[in-house]
Amino acid sequence: MTTTTAATNPILDITNYQNTSPTTNTTSATKAAAKAASNTLGKNDFMNLLVTQLKNQDPLSPQDNQQMAAQMAQFSQLESLQNMQTSIDNLGKIFTDMASKQSDSASAVTSSSATALIGKNVRFKQTAVDAPAIGSTADLLVQAKSGSVMVISDDKGNAVRTIPLDGTFKDGSSILDSTGSGKVSWDGTDDNGKPAASGSYTVSVKDQATLADSGYAYHDATIDSVGFDSTGPILQAGAQAFRMKDLVNLKDGAGASTATASDNGAATSAALSMIGKTARFRDASADLTKSGASWNFTAAAGSIGQILDGNGNVVKSFSVDGSNNDGSTIMNATKGYGTYAWDGAQGSGNASAAGTYYLRIVNPAQTATTGTVFQEGTINNVAFDAQGSPNLVCGDKVWALKDLFTI
Repeated sequence: MTTTTAATNPILDITNYQNTSPTTNTTSATKAAAKAASNTLGKNDFMNLLVTQLKNQDPLSPQDNQQMAAQMAQFSQLESLQNMQTSIDNLGKIFTDMASKQSDSASAVTSSSATALIGKNVRFKQTAVDAPAIGSTADLLVQAKSGSVMVISDDKGNAVRTIPLDGTFKDGSSILDSTGSGKVSWDGTDDNGKPAASGSYTVSVKDQATLADSGYAYHDATIDSVGFDSTGPILQAGAQAFRMKDLVNLKDGAGASTATASDNGAATSAALSMIGKTARFRDASADLTKSGASWNFTAAAGSIGQILDGNGNVVKSFSVDGSNNDGSTIMNATKGYGTYAWDGAQGSGNASAAGTYYLRIVNPAQTATTGTVFQEGTINNVAFDAQGSPNLVCGDKVWALKDLFTI
């Protein structure tokens, strides 16, 4: 056994201990090899080191108590840091596992959304077109705002042909109809009238003044199957294949949309599941026509209804506990909501101009807004906004998912 003399009076030398300790070199050789490989010491190693040093100290010149205490404190701090690092590593692993599970979940939702489209009539954004042969044309369906142009670009991004969509055909008919839909025929020539090189070209619809996106070219098709590859689902429509990000509009029947879209996973899946269901949406607006305007709302007894014009001015107030002009009570206790029918007469007795008005429900003191004004309808379509978020369509009304009140 190694001994320590008064002349050397050693302190707790970790490196020396690893190299010379009889405990690590003889009785615990396997453990010492593992520790040397990782170059770390734990509490048990320190205790072995301490006991070994105490056994071998010179009884005439024992170890300095203050030095021993300081080294014990250093080992304690070291162990705390090691434990902290272990905890951080474990936490990182937990976060990595969570991210992996969320990715798997999002992928599963996207796949579910895709399979729900089988049999649906859909609209996909078209972003490419092949140059037609001389004497033929490439026909493109388009949805665009007024003032738009279709830009056909080569693979380097250079505009080859720019077609104004506010123009007319040779027969004098407009390219775009009143809804912004139309058809463009490209004869394969560039802006100088020369034939474009064969190959694939990029198609985009831009605002002529700002060059911002203002529409899209599209395909209408019926999804008959869904395939999958490493990047996600592939929607098959006959011989054509599309990605979810190319989806513009879908519904049970034929129809068009002026929105652009991409898949938003869970939101898309939820929206698809609502088609055919009756829902209520938060919407305080109503159009005043010759037949009047009406609103549905929830309210507590004693609440006051205020009708506002487009500038926020109150033009009419009423008590929800009252009656409509036809004698029917405004609040329906059985259904739990009220319906107010307005003939356009203001509080002053003057008739209001036709237009959009808004209903606000306030407390009896008219100091705070209460209740919810809503519209009710059957969801028959799902469209997407420019960010790819799904919107719910009821007839000619379009609402975001956040507007959903009850279903």
